[in-house]
Amino acid sequence: MRVPFRLGGVLLAAITLTLSACSGGAASGGGAAGGGAQTVSVAAAEYTFTPATATVKAGQPVTLTLRNNGTQVHDLTIDAIGGQKVQIIAQPGQPATGTFTPAAGTYQFYCSQPGHQQLGMQGTLTVNAS
Repeated sequence: MRVPFRLGGVLLAAITLTLSACSGGAASGGGAAGGGAQTVSVAAAEYTFTPATATVKAGQPVTLTLRNNGTQVHDLTIDAIGGQKVQIIAQPGQPATGTFTPAAGTYQFYCSQPGHQQLGMQGTLTVNAS
């Protein structure tokens, strides 16, 4: 059966989000069997991240899903991780996903929306050497 390209893309996105949601919250970085992407899922709401800490392995891609359970726009920003800035922006009630490959270290993530970080919306990503 041939699936139209647009419908196929929607189905692929739905399957990806479902698998990310089923990864168990990924406070430990989720699974990365065989060198595939590690998955991390973080929920955002006024003015917290859950979980506020996550651990992944260095040098392997990380697919991070930010689920916005709040009523305002929220983002997850890491200023410099492996020479790149990571920012995933999620609209109220919506998920957003980004992929990056981190270097070993400890990084602070925060919501860059005005005043959100100051109200406690921040956390820590620990990247262990592989």
